[in-house]
Amino acid sequence: MVLLGYLLFSFSSHLLLPALPDFLQGVITGVWSLFSLCVLIYVLPGIFIDRGTDFLKLPYRQIPVKPVFLIAYHVVFIFATKFISLTAWVFFVLFTPATLPNNVNLLSAVNIFSLGLFATAISLGFTMFTFLFFNRKEFLSTLLVFAALCLVVYLLLFQISLDLRDILGLLIITPFGLPEATAFASVNLLQTPWGTAWSDIMLLMAALLLQCTSMTCMLSGKVDAL
Repeated sequence: MVLLGYLLFSFSSHLLLPALPDFLQGVITGVWSLFSLCVLIYVLPGIFIDRGTDFLKLPYRQIPVKPVFLIAYHVVFIFATKFISLTAWVFFVLFTPATLPNNVNLLSAVNIFSLGLFATAISLGFTMFTFLFFNRKEFLSTLLVFAALCLVVYLLLFQISLDLRDILGLLIITPFGLPEATAFASVNLLQTPWGTAWSDIMLLMAALLLQCTSMTCMLSGKVDAL
């Protein structure tokens, strides 16, 4: 609900801010900035980290569904939250001229989709690491997840054009930040050419498939699915 309110706030800013005097525009901008800070500090880390560590409890409880469906739900949930938060950030009225200089088009939507996949892969990478840390006694499954994690890290760092530093810069910049920094981050992330964007999406989907497969294999037989 917090993220949906954040998204609605950003969309409505296009109607509210231009019609208000400068003083009220500053007030609304400040409120949106605090909203962004709360999402960045409290909401996203809670989703990316806490939900990932919840998988560590699966081998110790009975669940009504198979692990593959739990992992699929986790992937969809992480992607949706990241996609919503990024879309809300991009569509705030003060950032739109820099982030979407050509207005909303298919290329910008593809780039936002690619960023959502990238954030999802990073989150699942953290979950895989926690699996390795807490399940070291099971050699074969641990070796499988470790090999998959190494390959995913290689893809994210060396084969995909997206830069984690640019993404962090895009998230951390508030309405009080430098417009030049906003434009720099958006050019490197939201205006990636078609060929590069589609290549990134294919590699990210391969990384996510590898992550989901390895985690499913690790959980198979360890939970009492009904």
